[in-house]
Amino acid sequence: RYGGEEFVVLLPSTSAVEACRLMEKLGTDIREAPFHYNKSPLRITVSFGIAEVTTQDALEALFRRADTALYKAKALGRDRAVVGETE
Repeated sequence: RYGGEEFVVLLPSTSAVEACRLMEKLGTDIREAPFHYNKSPLRITVSFGIAEVTTQDALEALFRRADTALYKAKALGRDRAVVGETE
């Protein structure tokens, strides 16, 4: 857990494209799971910001790219995965 509602997933030996596919599948699984609150159905949305490690990366730059991608996913309407641009 990285923040209040933010989690970090590390996927060694996984490209950004592969990570995007995996996160989209995870998002579908979460949306289709039967969540309830006070006995009422609850719709869950999930947004993903993805950053692929480069050889020049400092940890701060990697997290900044992932965070920027996450906010872009939310701005585009949530419920999606966005890959961050390399700096």
